[in-house]
Amino acid sequence: LVNKGKPVMGVVYHPEKDVLYYAIKGKGAFCIEKRGSKPRRIKAKDVDPNECVCVLSPTEKDDRIVKIANSMVITQFCDIGSLGLKCCWLADGKANLYLNLKVKKIYKINEMQKRSCYWDACAPYIIMMEAGVGPIRDSTGKPLIMVGTNPLVDFVVFAATPKLVPKVVECLKNLVD
Repeated sequence: LVNKGKPVMGVVYHPEKDVLYYAIKGKGAFCIEKRGSKPRRIKAKDVDPNECVCVLSPTEKDDRIVKIANSMVITQFCDIGSLGLKCCWLADGKANLYLNLKVKKIYKINEMQKRSCYWDACAPYIIMMEAGVGPIRDSTGKPLIMVGTNPLVDFVVFAATPKLVPKVVECLKNLVD
C-alpha cells in the first residue's frame, strides 16, 4: 500500500520456506517463520563498510558487481530470487547490501519480458524502513519514490544498511552507464 509515493504497509511471502515478512508504517517489521507461529520483530544489522554480505540473483552478477565487491570487501554473496526476499534478508539482518545494476535492461524468462516495477519494490521498501535498513535507493543514494504514470523502474537500484550507503554511492559513480 502506497500513500503519496511512499509505501506504508507491505507483505512479502516466501512460499517455499513458509516465511512471511510484513510491516506497517510506525508499527515495526516482523517475520512469521511458520504458519501459526508468533511474529518475531526483525531489525537490520549495520556493519563496517569494509565487509558485508550481498544478496543478488545469479543473473544480476556481472563485471560491475565484481568491481564493487572488490572495492567494498563483500565477504559473501547469497543467491536469492525475488527483490522482495532480498530486501527482507537485509531487514532481518541476514545481509547488508542488495545491488541491481540491470533494471534498465529488459530480459526474457520463458518468452516473457521482465522488468522491475514499482509494485515489486513497495512491500520490501516499507519492511526495510521499519527494520532500520532505510529505503531502496537510486544510484545517487536518493530514495525511490513510487509515483508517476510509468510503473517501470528504469535505473540502477540498491538497498544497504546505513553505514554502507556512502560507500555504495561512491562505487556506483564510476560504474553506472
